Amino acid sequence: MFESTAKVLNKRKKASLVILCLIVVSAVMFLIYKDRPCTKLECLSMEGLEGFKIQEVYQNDDNIYRALLSKDNDLLRVDIRSNISESEGKSSIHAQITRIKALFENAASPYPGEISDEIECSDEYKPVFSEEMINGIQVSSFIGFLNDRLVLGACTADQAVYRGMLSLFQCPNLNQLYQVEMIAPREKFSEQSEGYKNMLQSISCRK
Repeated sequence: MFESTAKVLNKRKKASLVILCLIVVSAVMFLIYKDRPCTKLECLSMEGLEGFKIQEVYQNDDNIYRALLSKDNDLLRVDIRSNISESEGKSSIHAQITRIKALFENAASPYPGEISDEIECSDEYKPVFSEEMINGIQVSSFIGFLNDRLVLGACTADQAVYRGMLSLFQCPNLNQLYQVEMIAPREKFSEQSEGYKNMLQSISCRK
């Protein structure tokens, strides 16, 4: 009987020791990862982001992460630039906005017969630009139509297979610059536009 009791006590001691070890390991892991800086896509906080799965990675190195993610019929295309100062980020965003706007200005070519790089679009298909502060972040966005190659600038009904929202912003505290595109089939995006806008409104930078 005494031997049996000793065995039970010994088992309890071993179980307690195992539990104690698990608690210590968990505490150590928590302390290690609590202050670990986020990287790339981890640094982006957006409602519903966890539901997207990586479909293709275009580039992944120390400074650039470019990928296409998907969820059902929705696509999320991200371009994350790291080690970008706040001034560099502002300049890059301004240049991108200027470039996209210029494509749709339909300015006349200065020389007869010259081929222009501009896209001639009716107002119905021109991307709509907006700027707003979201969770302390300056976000610049275009809502427009995309063709079957996911290129912004579809200007006819047969070309406009998709519709999407392209958002540009930076997280100065992380030295990161973001280009995030939420893309869906044209009809779905139009029907659920508020849902996609709500996703944009939830964007924030992780610490």
